[in-house]
Amino acid sequence: MKEIDLKECHKILLALGRKFHSICVENEIPYYMLGGTMLGAIRHKGFIPWDDDMDFGIPRPYFDKFVAVCSGCDMGYYKLYTRKDSFMVTNDVLKLADTRTVVEEVFKGKIKDDSIGVNIDIFPLDLNTGDKSKYSINWKIEKALKIKGYVILDESNRPLLKKIAARVMKSLLSVGMLDNYINKLMKQEAKRESLTFYANYYGAWGMKETISRKIFGTPTLYVFEDARFYGAEYSDAYLKSLYNNYMNLPPENKRHIHLEGCYWK
Repeated sequence: MKEIDLKECHKILLALGRKFHSICVENEIPYYMLGGTMLGAIRHKGFIPWDDDMDFGIPRPYFDKFVAVCSGCDMGYYKLYTRKDSFMVTNDVLKLADTRTVVEEVFKGKIKDDSIGVNIDIFPLDLNTGDKSKYSINWKIEKALKIKGYVILDESNRPLLKKIAARVMKSLLSVGMLDNYINKLMKQEAKRESLTFYANYYGAWGMKETISRKIFGTPTLYVFEDARFYGAEYSDAYLKSLYNNYMNLPPENKRHIHLEGCYWK
């Protein structure tokens, strides 16, 4: 198999982003760039130079519609994966992938051949009260997701105390039990009043990713390489909520990539 370097990986990701954008526009599905993708659009007018993924969010009322549209149309060599399609998808997150490719990604502590291929992540944005206080529903969801991470991931490379904790959790809990608990909490939160926030429960930044809907605002187009994608209307407030001084580059030892290698089939 021919290895794909980071520059070529960016081209594949950009094509996936365009495909995602066209599906959403044609079917009137609103979306936003999230996290490092939004940061890249503002700070670099495209990819963060060392980044190798793209993240988007769809408000929950349109999330299932996107899945239905993709399942009912000719996607060519692109394919949408859900947790029902691949063991690599462990949460309610979608992956739009280029099936001509294979990636190696760390999973359960080991490098695995991932048949999903080079892909972009699509997260649901759930309506939320914005309550981040201790013992709130949001707090409980975040803790349950962390425990789920212990149950899913291999504990072999963890420090001794975390290794012991992971083994105890694995013996007492299952992914199914935790998913049922998390879904129950999410439904409780969605029934409350004053749902003026969007929560990306499965994002990398925990409760920081519960952000006012006013900040997301009307999806707004931003330049991204030679394309344009929708992002938060108030990008400065969005990025400050995640990264604080987001225009400052991180030190080199913090510039991480996710993929161990990607290849053309």
